[in-house]
Amino acid sequence: MTDGSTGGGDAHRHEEGPGLCAGDGAALDALVAAGFDPEQVAPEHRGRAERLCALLGTLESGDGVGADAGIADLIMARIAGQDQRAPALCPDDEDALDALVCEGFRTGRVASGLRKRSENVGALLSLLDSPVEGESDGAGESLVEATLARVQREIDAEEVGLTIEARRGGLRRIGIPDLVSVAAMLLIGIGVLWPVSARFASERERALCQANFQAAGLGFGQYAQDYRAALPMASASPAGQRWWEVGSVERSNSANLFMLVRSGHAELDALACPGNPHAVRDMVGDQHDWATLQNVSYSYQNMFSRERPRWDSVMPGVIAVDRSPVVLRARRGEVIRTLENSPNHGGLGSGRGQNALMSDGSVRWLPTPVLDSGDNVWLPRDLERLIEGATDPRRAAPLEGNESPQGADDAFVGP
Repeated sequence: MTDGSTGGGDAHRHEEGPGLCAGDGAALDALVAAGFDPEQVAPEHRGRAERLCALLGTLESGDGVGADAGIADLIMARIAGQDQRAPALCPDDEDALDALVCEGFRTGRVASGLRKRSENVGALLSLLDSPVEGESDGAGESLVEATLARVQREIDAEEVGLTIEARRGGLRRIGIPDLVSVAAMLLIGIGVLWPVSARFASERERALCQANFQAAGLGFGQYAQDYRAALPMASASPAGQRWWEVGSVERSNSANLFMLVRSGHAELDALACPGNPHAVRDMVGDQHDWATLQNVSYSYQNMFSRERPRWDSVMPGVIAVDRSPVVLRARRGEVIRTLENSPNHGGLGSGRGQNALMSDGSVRWLPTPVLDSGDNVWLPRDLERLIEGATDPRRAAPLEGNESPQGADDAFVGP
């Protein structure tokens, strides 16, 4: 047991990972010696032992697992007895885990808004590297390796039990227990593989979307070379005019983005996110804009402004982002959710984040719509300040569709 001493003991404990304090360690030893029966523990340790039993309750296996069982035994028994409803992370922790994976498990590079949660998630994941005694042939096998080895042994044993032995009169009949075992294995397989498959599909869509942004970035760079570092514009786009009227060149900011296709600097397919089921990939005649708001996959920096950004900005600014959920809600007259992620990667209300193309040509994954500078890409700066004083800053009245960025450095995309 690791105690709570300081000095050299602290350094040793830091290397080995988190441990119990001296009191809890002694109580756990006494609890194990008493066969996990708190009533058999000495009075001076009984209170702590009861609390430890409550904490360990999620690993209780029911039948066939004693106090001397290994951690992998307890986990396997728990899997055998649990129902099919698997626990899930909350959306904030999912975002923190995604951000941590994207940054190569380097918490220092995670956005400040998610850094604390990512540190907590990283600390939990580090526990999987602790060695497990008695579960493997090697002394240094990790908990993950020991558990996976135990799972494989269980599968092997199940396969042996399902073998149909040949007899003189033919094959042995398949009994009800065999069918039940097969059905159980199929259910377990579906329960494990379905979420994994869905997650792989989501990651594939995200990677394809990132490739789209990279292709579009090349088009923006070529357009800037041809037009003195300007960004695509289809009309004068004066400030204060409606910019979400998709289909109207004079009143649509998406028509400004579509200009990248009309000028021959990008293919329409590069502006169609695989996460948008309504995206279109082929031109129809002399097309000047998308037909409807649902067809638009990416929200472009709002060019209906007195001061417009340029491709050669000194500080990388946002050029385009996965489509805005704020505009989708505002067009329906709903109360907007200012911290909601794009529906391109997870659906409206459950998105995991959004890809963003920056003015230096780089593509970034944003787990929240708020940049490190504090700028919310869904809102103009004046509306952000107004919302800061609201009772619930995460929600706000709908946009009107005529708002404008407050400067070239104000990230505000739409529609």
